[in-house]
Amino acid sequence: MIAKDEEENLPSALEGLKGLADEIVIVVDDRTKDRTAEIGRQAGAKTLLRRFDGFGAQKQAALDIAPKAIGRAARREGV
Repeated sequence: MIAKDEEENLPSALEGLKGLADEIVIVVDDRTKDRTAEIGRQAGAKTLLRRFDGFGAQKQAALDIAPKAIGRAARREGV
């Protein structure tokens, strides 16, 4: 998941993923102005704070820290 300034929406998004994923990865734009990263970490998501340099690069960063099996599956699906 890629996020920036999603403090209001992130809790319900994470709740909606319960039971669907063993692990959640959130890549947060380092210029976020709210508690997005903190909320992700508190929910147990693997959270990476990094500078936004394009959607493709953010998605790749998420795949890089995702468990290997998940990363392979996402690449096959074109995520």
